[in-house]
Amino acid sequence: MKKKRFWIILILVLTGFIMLMIGGYFLTKLSSVSVEFRTRLPQNETRLEFGILDKVEESGEFNYKSSVLFLNTKKNIEKIEKANPYVKVQQVIRKFPNKLNVYISERIPKYRIETGENANKWCIVDEDYKVLEIVSSEELETKNFDTNTIEISYLKQDCKVGEFVSSQKLSNLNTLMSGVYGRTKDYFAVRKINYDVDDDTYTLTMKSGDDNFNAGCEIIIVGSTDLKQKAFKTTSVYTGDYGDVKNVDKVDFSKKVLIVFDESGCTIKNQEG
Repeated sequence: MKKKRFWIILILVLTGFIMLMIGGYFLTKLSSVSVEFRTRLPQNETRLEFGILDKVEESGEFNYKSSVLFLNTKKNIEKIEKANPYVKVQQVIRKFPNKLNVYISERIPKYRIETGENANKWCIVDEDYKVLEIVSSEELETKNFDTNTIEISYLKQDCKVGEFVSSQKLSNLNTLMSGVYGRTKDYFAVRKINYDVDDDTYTLTMKSGDDNFNAGCEIIIVGSTDLKQKAFKTTSVYTGDYGDVKNVDKVDFSKKVLIVFDESGCTIKNQEG
């Protein structure tokens, strides 16, 4: 009698569990995916195509036969970002019982790198070094990349749209630019960056045309130690905050100017010759 009662109870428990699982599946089976912007550029500046929200949902290839509890959203994110280079998925939130919210932002072009295979082609990359598109030298101007990106002149590398540029030479670039941007809100005051690996020296060609730099200006930073602070200091000089900088009274601002930070400190001077 006890054994019979045991089996009855076991069957009832298993039946209840199975019914619960089946009910839970139908309750949590993915029914909809909502895509929203966290941040994006104004309509006259955006490089995203029309209908991008629908395209993001489609390219994610979400499995509508699966429960939201078991969806591998990492794979969905990878598919979205590969199909839409200018899109960065910020977050995917499960909204119970059966919905997903996908939050995206627009990747912004920051740098351009000449490809190794063709001297007339440029990789346009963002701050994560993701390749957003590849353009010709002529397209740099027509698409405004000549003024709205910074040329990385010390690196030539083959790349593919949607992939990330991987190079040890880029390891300090964002540190350098965080110092620059900490002082000037004009991110593209820097027009070109060169890096001499042997001398551990950075040369920044700055935007000219301001009253003090009609003939051009270069910032030279020696050594990667305290790079952010050095970039902040030299950029401060570029914006007119001279502080304790040496040699200011001897500079002819109608000629090309060098702002140098080396072991002796920060100095401003004219380029010789």
